[in-house]
Amino acid sequence: MRWLASGKSDDTFGVGGRVVLGTGTDAFACAADEVGVVGLANSDGQLLLVGLDATGGLQTTFGRAGIEPLADPSGAPADSARMVLDTGAILAVVTVGTASFVVRYRRDGQLDTTFGHGGSCALGPLSLATVASIAMAPDGKLLVLSTVAAQTLLARIWL
Repeated sequence: MRWLASGKSDDTFGVGGRVVLGTGTDAFACAADEVGVVGLANSDGQLLLVGLDATGGLQTTFGRAGIEPLADPSGAPADSARMVLDTGAILAVVTVGTASFVVRYRRDGQLDTTFGHGGSCALGPLSLATVASIAMAPDGKLLVLSTVAAQTLLARIWL
């Protein structure tokens, strides 16, 4: 849903300020920039990046007709993920099994293969972590809040 500063729903976005991404969908994150909105949702057991334009319609030039499945470097579907927009890029922390990766997509939803090793980099000691949230710090580093073996960790990662 998108809200106006007055607290009312923005009726120019979707229908009555809402966009339905699918049935059986869990939402994990969303972010907006001048291009539109990117959401991260679980639809029918698959984690997806969804690109929406300013009116809430699918950005057909984003990913595969508005949707891009999240996966690890081998192509295995993600078990969990969190994402953030950063100066024209989408950064997602993706977990598959016991391994976690930072994966970078271009703003058009395509994997940025110039990042790390073919578009991703392993999180090393955080690989056994459950990622709670991620954020971009003003210094350009990625902050990852996670839990490992009943310990809460905050890691700052240079990209």
